Amino acid sequence: MLLACTGMELDEQGNNIFCCDTKKDDSELFYVNPLNENIENVFYYTKDGEIKSHNENIQNEIDNVLNLNNQKLKEYRKKKYSYAKQIIEKAEEQKKCSLGFLNDMRKKWYEVDSDGMFKEFCMVVVYLIDKKIKKIKKINEIKHKRNN
Repeated sequence: MLLACTGMELDEQGNNIFCCDTKKDDSELFYVNPLNENIENVFYYTKDGEIKSHNENIQNEIDNVLNLNNQKLKEYRKKKYSYAKQIIEKAEEQKKCSLGFLNDMRKKWYEVDSDGMFKEFCMVVVYLIDKKIKKIKKINEIKHKRNN
């Protein structure tokens, strides 16, 4: 097992929901490999908590081999998505949503704790931060072109 959770949650009826390595069992992963450099760039997250990929093969492994879009995991990611969105929107309202602010926020979410563990569902937050950073850079680029 590499970079996987315990792989089991309970649904509302107390039934086991298997995911990650527990769901994968002896199946091979051909496309989702946590050892691939920048593997996080092949995923994106929806406001409904889904983890998605534009690559059909990767999406198949996410859904069918790893079961990463089960209802419980989607609920957890949806909460993180909403949380991150609120922080970014609040910073925008207060005119504090600068690249520096976003980079600091990203650093805090993308670092490991003293046990070498990431915060749960940190990549949902990092995804939204990166999305906002790209948007600000694009706006700055357009402004720069207009001024020249």
